[in-house]
Amino acid sequence: MIDPQQFAFPASSHGWNLSKHSKLLSTIPHQLEPFIGTFDCDAGSFRSGFYRGTMFRFPLRTQPSALSSSLYNEEKMRELLENFEADARHLLLFLRSVERISIYERDRTSKTCRLVYRVELSDSCVADVRKTRSEFVEKLRDGAWQDRTLTTSSHVTITTESFRDRSTTQRQRFNFLVTNYCCGGQVSPLFRNLFRDPELGYLPWVGAAMSLDASESDVDGRLFCFLPLPLEANSVMGLPVHIHGFFALEQNRKYVKWPGTYSFADTYMDKGLLWNQCLLREAVPKAYAGLLCEAVRLHAAHSAIGITVPVIYHAFANYSSLERRWEPVITTVYLEMLKHPMVYHSSSDVGEWIEAKNAIFNNLEPSDEVSSVVMGILLASNVNVVTVPAHVLAAIRRYAPFSLNLVSPTLVASAYQTVQTTLGLHWESKMKLLRYLLRQSKYELLDNLELLPLANGGFDVFHFNPKKADRTIYIVTSTELQTLLPGLKDDFLEIDIDDDIKNMLMKAANRGMMCSHCRSYDRFIRGRGSIFPFFALTAEGETLYAGELPPGGMSLSGRRNVLHLQPL
Repeated sequence: MIDPQQFAFPASSHGWNLSKHSKLLSTIPHQLEPFIGTFDCDAGSFRSGFYRGTMFRFPLRTQPSALSSSLYNEEKMRELLENFEADARHLLLFLRSVERISIYERDRTSKTCRLVYRVELSDSCVADVRKTRSEFVEKLRDGAWQDRTLTTSSHVTITTESFRDRSTTQRQRFNFLVTNYCCGGQVSPLFRNLFRDPELGYLPWVGAAMSLDASESDVDGRLFCFLPLPLEANSVMGLPVHIHGFFALEQNRKYVKWPGTYSFADTYMDKGLLWNQCLLREAVPKAYAGLLCEAVRLHAAHSAIGITVPVIYHAFANYSSLERRWEPVITTVYLEMLKHPMVYHSSSDVGEWIEAKNAIFNNLEPSDEVSSVVMGILLASNVNVVTVPAHVLAAIRRYAPFSLNLVSPTLVASAYQTVQTTLGLHWESKMKLLRYLLRQSKYELLDNLELLPLANGGFDVFHFNPKKADRTIYIVTSTELQTLLPGLKDDFLEIDIDDDIKNMLMKAANRGMMCSHCRSYDRFIRGRGSIFPFFALTAEGETLYAGELPPGGMSLSGRRNVLHLQPL
């Protein structure tokens, strides 16, 4: 019996052997009524003194007391149970032995209890999780962790069932990857002294858990000390994963002891505060990194749990969202992950996780029209190009001790040159690629690339050095002029292209820097004087007409802006 105010007993707790006081029980039958008919308990359980299990009864406080003025009634209890159900899928993640929690309801008129809610480890994983947990705990008990680290990971599927609506049952499944880690072996002298300190009696046991369900991507990580701690300011992390630790808690058992809430002297003297700081610095980062490495390993092994690349990337922390005390933790996590395969490279025939230092990072905007074209070229040329979420790329930039390799026009041009004869890009893709390379104003990138669009529907090769070109391609400013020269489409640039591309090609040609020896239309006419003895020029220098004689019924000299009609 627990009697904190010592109303009935001289101490706050009292052991009472019911089987030896059966006569007394008969005088207070109302004390037994809440137990009778609940979970197979009956009067015989009290007479024999045996019940298969453990049952607690916590009466509701209906009047203020010296301990608390908080009162509870049926409405408040239902609110508590609703809050419990909202967190239920997380409750079993880091517990040692508990595999199922059920809520039953019994009204005043009923003699039996009705199941209204249940959360449990799924049948598909319970045996494996039970085995993994028991082996881990057994190693903790025999002290094996003091000279070496212990780590274990499990796929945990948790199911919830709600029976509040008597007509239907609401069922949900939640999948997690859970890593438990006990920090022994190479630890700091301070940490080693603390976990050997009999006054504390703590284990350097931490853990991390990530959701494997895409639908849970917007759920923030929770802080645990075996059970989730209240979601208040002191326990907010800003992490996408759940973190468990054998933390030193405040007296109310709701909050972790953090240095910021104590005096300067306490920060360096309180063993609980020192313990928590050691957990954060030396244990939690290893559990978090271990979780990520296990997720990568499972995906690479095509595990049946169906873990996906986006889910793994989501488990990487976004440093811009972190609470300040967790920044050193994530720094250590990323520095550790940079030593392991952490980015995914996928091509048409193979996919693999590679180290960041060996990857080419796609820094193009997904909305950029050329992005998919560039990625196709790089993958076809066997470049280790990877596309990662913005928060992962930003973190790698921040923490990597090396310079990142990024997608660049130089890389794209070089890669395309190796695959342009086999890749078979269609017209629109080539034009997107041409625009991307022209925008750099580095015309040497186009050298030997078959990207110059011709009027015949094909493409010709660019030459940065015009002397290497075997012929000249001419630029005409209107389709009307081009029709005057039938059968010569192989010699003309396609006129029906976007103006920005056309202008950039003209700019390059005018600088004499490339373009298969591109020239303007009037130079084409001048080069063929024996065929076309007459041509007309506008004030802007545009060739309006070329032929043996001016066309009938049309006075070229009378047209606006026509300067003259002259023989060549």
